[in-house]
Amino acid sequence: MSKIRKFFQYLYLLIIFAPVIIYNHIFYISRYAKHPEKYPLSVRYARLRKEIRILFKLWKISYHTIGWNNYADSNKKCIFLSNHMSDIDPLLLIAMSEKPVTFVAKIEIKKYPFIGKCLKSINGIFIDRHNIMNQIDTIREIVSKAKDENMPNIAIFIEGTRNKNPEGNVLEYKAGTVKTAYMSGVDIIPVSLYSTFRVLNLKNYLHRYPVYYHFDQRISKEEYKAINNIELANRLENNANNIINNKLRALDKEFISKSKISNRIKKLEIKVDR
Repeated sequence: MSKIRKFFQYLYLLIIFAPVIIYNHIFYISRYAKHPEKYPLSVRYARLRKEIRILFKLWKISYHTIGWNNYADSNKKCIFLSNHMSDIDPLLLIAMSEKPVTFVAKIEIKKYPFIGKCLKSINGIFIDRHNIMNQIDTIREIVSKAKDENMPNIAIFIEGTRNKNPEGNVLEYKAGTVKTAYMSGVDIIPVSLYSTFRVLNLKNYLHRYPVYYHFDQRISKEEYKAINNIELANRLENNANNIINNKLRALDKEFISKSKISNRIKKLEIKVDR
């Protein structure tokens, strides 16, 4: 039954949102992706963010953020280091952040419909995990863009791939990824996210999809360079597991429980009205 409901949910989104996607991608996103240097970043980002927010409003996604001010209240450049549960994780962060943010993604994402051009339009960085020379060039690009005040803040999914077991712990946090932040010298903001996997999963149908983002305190260059990147990666991994297991999952259970009760009440009200 949930798969059937999810199918009709997708169908509804396609019918309602398809004209918006087609219009924006033909007249804006495709041009931005092909020649980003011709258009100001603020214009490209605002257009993309508006489109994404319309989509997620129709999709009835409910944002729950903790520690957002650790990012929003400062204009200093930063690198987000986050766990990864869904292909829409980057789009969710764009929807939340008025300040431009871009992402490091596997090179295969370039060919993904919608998402590929979206990331290219905001200076997304693509890495070929099977090509060592490409990885070296990509690291240089990340460091250069992280330092550049005219470039967006960068988010990196520190596990290196999407976690396909969302009910377990996060995957190993890569010390090499942390090293990239060390080389840039900008602030690090650890991010722990949960429940984004449900949005695209056919087995998970909800009337409203909660997504949880926990933003830790900024870690300055002076703080993280006092320890090595391996130790920092281990600390971030342990902290993410603690936040997800002890805080975000509890919030999620409470939200789902209240939603089920609310839906039962609505059904009873409908029966009474009849």
